[in-house]
Amino acid sequence: MSKEKHPFEYLTDDQLDDFLDYSEVPFTGNNTENIKKQFHNKKSLKPRKRSSSKRIAVFAIAAASIMFLTAFTFRDELRLIYQKHFGSEIEVLLANSDRLEQEVEDQGLRLKAISSFKDGNTTYFISQLTDLTGNRLADDTQLESWQMLNGGNSRVVDYDQTTKTATLLTQAVEWDEGIKPGYFLESFTSHREDFQETYSVPWQEIPQSDNWQKRAATEGFGGGDDPKAMERLSLDFDELAKTYLIPAESLVELGKYAAVSAVGFKDGLLHLQTKEINTVGSATFISLKNRTNGKVLSEIASFSVDAGTHNNETGRSDYSEHLFEIDKKDLVDYDLQVEGFESQTHQKGNWAIQLEEPKQLPAKELADQAVTINGQQIRLQNIRLSPISLSFNHVGALNDAAVEIMLKDGTTKEINLEYQQENDYYEWQFGLIDLDTVKAVKINDQELKLN
Repeated sequence: MSKEKHPFEYLTDDQLDDFLDYSEVPFTGNNTENIKKQFHNKKSLKPRKRSSSKRIAVFAIAAASIMFLTAFTFRDELRLIYQKHFGSEIEVLLANSDRLEQEVEDQGLRLKAISSFKDGNTTYFISQLTDLTGNRLADDTQLESWQMLNGGNSRVVDYDQTTKTATLLTQAVEWDEGIKPGYFLESFTSHREDFQETYSVPWQEIPQSDNWQKRAATEGFGGGDDPKAMERLSLDFDELAKTYLIPAESLVELGKYAAVSAVGFKDGLLHLQTKEINTVGSATFISLKNRTNGKVLSEIASFSVDAGTHNNETGRSDYSEHLFEIDKKDLVDYDLQVEGFESQTHQKGNWAIQLEEPKQLPAKELADQAVTINGQQIRLQNIRLSPISLSFNHVGALNDAAVEIMLKDGTTKEINLEYQQENDYYEWQFGLIDLDTVKAVKINDQELKLN
């Protein structure tokens, strides 16, 4: 007759470590200290196979609390998830989380709802996506198409290779009437491969174009800019993006990742237009690299150009126009550097979880008050301090304001607001704190009155 295994013998070493770290079984002082050392040291050490004697000791301790094994399946799994995102001391999150059990399968992948809670206007939803038939998930999994309430952020915060399970954390805002209250995942990408290529461009052979097109008023444009460079040059991004070069019929092919579609100079700036890879789960970044000293010159702005080749699946245009601060005569000294990433897996499907509005985290509501920033009095309204966020409405601009939460033990959490437009809503999600340990909340060294 085969010997029956103890339930804990089915656990991996990592699962045993997790159990020991969070178990409520009373250990001796020496054992507790040893366990803590093992758990905290294992991040910097190569995995080692646990000796049979150590495993037997663990089984003996674990046998004293069979009831805890049952509780570990949910509460402590949720504890581990919360700790990886919010840090320690997460009892307030556990106490105010709604347990969810719905799950759905499609394309050989299962999406399982775990828990949810609400912080002010933001709903947090925890779920797990498991590949039941393959290896389409990974540490670098990105959720490409998803919906929840009025939008927000949804991302993978943990991936377990053993179970092929990705833990998802979603933050979404507003429970408006007419918005279907659910989480809908439609596609993800994974197995990202990075690339960096340098191309020697025959600049002298590329005719400099003066064929500018004015952008239609209803035509959108993506992109971005370097705020410091734009301020130094007194440039406005919207004005720059109003016109663009018309792509040439013949492209200057450089390699797999980019081709030059047009080159032109305007108001002292180089407009370098490129056609880049345009697949879901990819991104490309363009710069110029000096052939002599290797110095890299970054763009000061870039925006999209839609010339009838729009790819609806990615939501991006095929052409991008990159602006550089460089003289015409110096361009011949530079190569084109193209770097970015491309995902090898793009999985579509239909995973839908229905949700109900969860309970709120406890928070402190502060009275309306004013602070002075850049010589202007700013009125703060609807000030709310929760264990994980500070939020308020403000009348006036908060640019360059320093926001700081001071704790009674002398530690602080702080952020500098480089840009926050006038008369807006502001929310800072800073992690996790015990509200009873808050000594003060300051904006530009001006202390807010706590209730």
